[in-house]
Amino acid sequence: MASIDNCIKCGAKKGSKPFIGLLCIDCYTPKIEVPSSLSFEFCGKCNKVQQGRDWKNISWKELGDQFGRKIKGKDALDSYVDIEKSEAVVNLQTDQGKFPLKFPLRINKLKGLCDDCRKMSGGYFEAIIQLRGRPERVRRWKKELSEELVKYTFIAGIEDLKEGVDIKVGSSKQALSLIKDLGLSDYKISKKLWGLKQGKRVYRTTFALRFD
Repeated sequence: MASIDNCIKCGAKKGSKPFIGLLCIDCYTPKIEVPSSLSFEFCGKCNKVQQGRDWKNISWKELGDQFGRKIKGKDALDSYVDIEKSEAVVNLQTDQGKFPLKFPLRINKLKGLCDDCRKMSGGYFEAIIQLRGRPERVRRWKKELSEELVKYTFIAGIEDLKEGVDIKVGSSKQALSLIKDLGLSDYKISKKLWGLKQGKRVYRTTFALRFD
């Protein structure tokens, strides 16, 4: 008869492998629910991931962590999905600490085109940020604005001109918001009719910034 120092099912001795209660890890049936498959859509051009109606700039590791938080069960301490390896990893609490269990998954990676890349491929943009003035300051703000803009919208193009720099921006709303957030108060706004969309006039906005 097996003692309490042994697995009550197979007789394995405690200490030879992790135990959960009176059962060794090989005999224990974890109380968790792991899906057999997962699906997500990503943009084939910029790798953004679609979540609901939005496209998010997140890594597949971050996405795997999100999937992992949806794995439910009494025994799941924490879990994540390794998208590259197509498996879910669920950590159980044993008498020897955390023990990872791995479950194979079928992961459907659906390649699409996000809203920004679709607009950009069609030559669409809503605003132009014009940088004029001292060349060294124009170069500095070209770099800073470009790095910040891509966090919120897309850049359709950057033109280096004799008189300065033009940055073509996907969203006029995001362009204005960033200009204000960076404390660039010396700017002028003008609008020009660009075309019609669903019977409504569409304007392209120019933000003229001066750096003297």
